[in-house]
Amino acid sequence: EKENTFETTHQLHKLLEKEPFDPVYGDVENLIKTYPEAAGKRGRDGRLPLHIAIDRIAPPDVTLRLFYAYPQAGKEKMKDGKLPIEVFAEQKETKDWPQVYLTFMATNLLANDMPVSIEDGTPKENSGSWHAC
Repeated sequence: EKENTFETTHQLHKLLEKEPFDPVYGDVENLIKTYPEAAGKRGRDGRLPLHIAIDRIAPPDVTLRLFYAYPQAGKEKMKDGKLPIEVFAEQKETKDWPQVYLTFMATNLLANDMPVSIEDGTPKENSGSWHAC
């Protein structure tokens, strides 16, 4: 029987969307190693795994691993129209996301300067820095 490509590459989405929400770094790491392309795949709702993790305030190690697996997700708008940097800049400190982590993620997102469309903030070759948005 032929493997369903959508189902295999979206195991990461399933892990991040399940209830109760308790993604374990090791599980995320194993899925990324098995299906490296999964970190850059949008789910049925249009979200990337990093965006799901941010929306659900995933543990810092999980969020950071997803970012490193597909840094471009940091430059793509989330479902609410915000860029991940905006979420980290506006997010109040919580027990799950201390200020040092929020600052660290914001710094990583800023350091990952990648060309995007000035019109809508989506990645695009030769369009200039997203800092211009």
